[in-house]
Amino acid sequence: MATYETIGRSDEEYEPPIIEERSKEEDKAKKWTIPEGGSIESSVTVVDKIVYFGACDKHLYALSAKDGKLLWKFKTGGPVISTPTIIADTVYFSGNDGYFYALAKTGELKWRFRMGSEGESFSSPAVVEGKIFFGSHNGYIYCLNLDGKEEWKYRTGHRVVTSPAVVNDMVIVPSYDCNCYAITIDGRLVWKFVMGNSSGSSPAIADNKFNEIWRFRKFSNKDPGKIRVSSGLVFFGSWDNHLYAIDIDDGRRAWDYIAGGLIGSSPTVANGCVYVGSFDNHIHCLDAEDGRALWKVRTGGQVDSSPVVHKDMIYFGSFDGSIYALSLQGERSWNFLTGGLVGSSPTIDNDILFIGSFDTYLYALDLMTRKLPWKFQTGMPFQSQVKDQFKLITDITDHRFTRWKPEVIKSKASYDFKIDTAKPVAGDQPYQSSNTYQSNVGESYRVEKKKKRPEFGFF
Repeated sequence: MATYETIGRSDEEYEPPIIEERSKEEDKAKKWTIPEGGSIESSVTVVDKIVYFGACDKHLYALSAKDGKLLWKFKTGGPVISTPTIIADTVYFSGNDGYFYALAKTGELKWRFRMGSEGESFSSPAVVEGKIFFGSHNGYIYCLNLDGKEEWKYRTGHRVVTSPAVVNDMVIVPSYDCNCYAITIDGRLVWKFVMGNSSGSSPAIADNKFNEIWRFRKFSNKDPGKIRVSSGLVFFGSWDNHLYAIDIDDGRRAWDYIAGGLIGSSPTVANGCVYVGSFDNHIHCLDAEDGRALWKVRTGGQVDSSPVVHKDMIYFGSFDGSIYALSLQGERSWNFLTGGLVGSSPTIDNDILFIGSFDTYLYALDLMTRKLPWKFQTGMPFQSQVKDQFKLITDITDHRFTRWKPEVIKSKASYDFKIDTAKPVAGDQPYQSSNTYQSNVGESYRVEKKKKRPEFGFF
């Protein structure tokens, strides 16, 4: 019988921590705060054997990909959620302090651009043919030249936290105002598509044969140049629980798929399929042509991480603290448990998977040996309600494999906890980002005691 593996440090059984329910007043007081310390929401960009990423301790980091040694770090005025884009000798990223930054690859500041009032940004920049495109909390989509001078800005109706796609001389980007915009590269509206709620999902684009030509972070380490596609589709998720596929030429809906929870994950297109995570705790696989559901796999938490396909395997993170590896048919291969939520998306370079966690560590996982060559800790662990919800693992440097039977996954008793969350509603900020485990409609957390299981079991 086939088995899958879990990387673990102990077979000891334990009781999951009990979390007391909080009142609505307590939820209201704590909602939507970004964790303090070095929690990692930014994804990684690897260039020339150097790993670049941001953290909630207000720094952008550069590490050696070989051993995780710190090369330099650059301090900003706020948490760095944006994934950096490295083009030639410059590192570009948005700051949550109201500035957009350009650094030398040695860590010195080249220039910074002030985004104005409410100019914080989570948006990861797209750099194409000498122009920099990104969004801001102030509702603008910006275009800068490589010297940091503003060429134009386009105002949407709310925050823009997604990373733009630049195809067919258009900048395509969803917004919190329930619209997905297509704007010419000189700042004029081509079309907009109306959703049922906000979106924090960066678009993926495929041609008429469903070959992926753009996705979140696909070009974070190179300028793709001018990309053109005929009769392509744009895929992105929304907090109305839909994954949308729309025509790139006119913005008309081709199809949509309804998940069981909001979709903040950015989709990936491969082998004629669309892979995307949802807050219904599942990773979904859909037929790219018509949106037909092919399979879905449940994790132990909400999936905000954007999946990556590498060598016939799918990798992604979950709010249950694990990094998962699945086959293209949805069969579970293994998972790796960190000490906190995983909202970051994996980056793979030379068969090493890099991903950050809310436990303040950046992990380097060797996909060939399934070992942990190194991990790097940023700032001190965050001080927030998230710390109370998950048992932090003090040291997981020494790992080994534990084998489990697939039947365990199907057993309801194998799940440690259940989190009751309110459904997203229309209005201001129903969901800001995966930086917290809260919503502005109030949530009640509890842990249901179930069957004991080893700490590093598959959820």
